[in-house]
Amino acid sequence: MADPTPAPTPPEGTPPEGTPPDPPIAVPHTARPPGEVLLEVDGLQVEYPGEGDPIRAVRTFDLVIRERELVGLVGESGSGKSTAALALMGLVRPPGRVTAGHVRLRGQDLLGRSDAQLRGVRGREIGLITQDARAALNPLVRIGDQVANVVRAHARVDGTTARRRAVEALRAVGIPDPERRVRAYPHELSGGMAQRVLIAIATVHDPVLLIADEPTTGLDVTVQAQFLDTLQRRVQATDAAVLFVTHDLGIVAQYCDRVAVMLQGEIVEQADVRTIFSAPSHPYTRELVGLARDRDVPERRRRDRSMPSSQAEVAETPRSSAEAAEARSTRRAGGRLARTEP
Repeated sequence: MADPTPAPTPPEGTPPEGTPPDPPIAVPHTARPPGEVLLEVDGLQVEYPGEGDPIRAVRTFDLVIRERELVGLVGESGSGKSTAALALMGLVRPPGRVTAGHVRLRGQDLLGRSDAQLRGVRGREIGLITQDARAALNPLVRIGDQVANVVRAHARVDGTTARRRAVEALRAVGIPDPERRVRAYPHELSGGMAQRVLIAIATVHDPVLLIADEPTTGLDVTVQAQFLDTLQRRVQATDAAVLFVTHDLGIVAQYCDRVAVMLQGEIVEQADVRTIFSAPSHPYTRELVGLARDRDVPERRRRDRSMPSSQAEVAETPRSSAEAAEARSTRRAGGRLARTEP
């Protein structure tokens, strides 16, 4: 009787049979080639008054963002990531204050400018999308007028032209029947549609940098995926760079090129997305990635049964006083940008 055919030799590096594979969180998107340095942040520090010594919400923040780059800024609640993002635009309001550092946009230092000068930068060169569209949008003003107000704040155009550009901006972010929607009030829109309006407001002037501060908070997984796809298409169409502030590593893995990890007011690790997920160096980063993997396995199983796509989310910690102040400042900043008057 002939000898049985021997089993084929597995390729070199193949794990032993029965070894469970490491679950992936997501496959990073194909990155657009980055361009020249767009934003440089050196030694940024932000403080809030405390009962004794001041509370340093941002201790040391150093970051470089290049043209066309999507950078994720991740960390637990209260780590200072939203405060740092607002400080880049000069939007930290008293009692908080920037105590040190430099923020250079295309070589020009923003921290040395007056608030009046910074108003010319916000909305035109840097756009902001906040996490709560209901708080950012003025409930008493029609959607079209809110977008048109931002248009007229940075361009010398008449009302008809501003309204036409508002319709175009809403159409660009996938809002159906924008000619009718411009007459709607915020409460007449769904949560996902309201967030798309924020994208329209933030990108109506084709800014070179877009700051998205936890923009998917409160959205269900289906709406979240639609929102992120819309944001990605709009960013690619305008060739903008993005700083995406989030605690959701699933989003970072799928949409970002590089990641900066923030802990207790400091950036403790920066790397490209593949390195962060395959070989994180800082213990805190390893913990975040491990938590995301643990959450991702049952989430994928549930998703396979119920819906086409979702994101794994890192569990949030309870809000600290620093995070509460950070959140309040974020809501105020978003409201000011959306309610800008000509």
